[in-house]
Amino acid sequence: MSIFQRLHYIKDMMDGFSKPWYFAAGWAIDLYLNKNTRNHDDVELAIYREDQQEIHELLGKHWRMEVIKDRKQYLWQKDDYIGLPHHQIHVKNPQTKIILFDIFLLDNDKSNWIFRRNKKITMDIEKIYRLNSENLPYLTPEINLLFKAKEMREKDIHDFNQTLGYLGNEEKSWLLDALRIEYPGSAWIKQIEEI
Repeated sequence: MSIFQRLHYIKDMMDGFSKPWYFAAGWAIDLYLNKNTRNHDDVELAIYREDQQEIHELLGKHWRMEVIKDRKQYLWQKDDYIGLPHHQIHVKNPQTKIILFDIFLLDNDKSNWIFRRNKKITMDIEKIYRLNSENLPYLTPEINLLFKAKEMREKDIHDFNQTLGYLGNEEKSWLLDALRIEYPGSAWIKQIEEI
């Protein structure tokens, strides 16, 4: 059995969604490393903001979908557009209200992914994802680490430490530039510079 069995289940749920989507956050780091490095409380995946109605069409028939606004959860109605700064959707079992996974909305200008916290930080849209050996799509580690740099919780620090030694020069360079722009006081900058 694959260590990523839980992700295969969600991939099966995404069958029928014809738009790009990717695993994100901690599981994406583990997909990059091709090993399970820690316990994960949840699963996150990412889609483009402009594809939100299609995901509602696919999942809203069977699952409860809630948008997170100002740290509160609201039932997401099909025609409600989720604009910035809002970006997170819970997909829940309608009976138990247990979260199956989260969806994060990504922004882009058709050519480049755009970091929603700072539009100066971008990446070519064709470079933001990879596939692991089991054909599971995930956001590149440097993008996930940039998001994690904001709070630097214990799990974020763990993910950074696990990943740092595996990053290629291009990945490290991009992450370093992005951190200097958005989080110039981050301790991660020095750690990247020293390797």
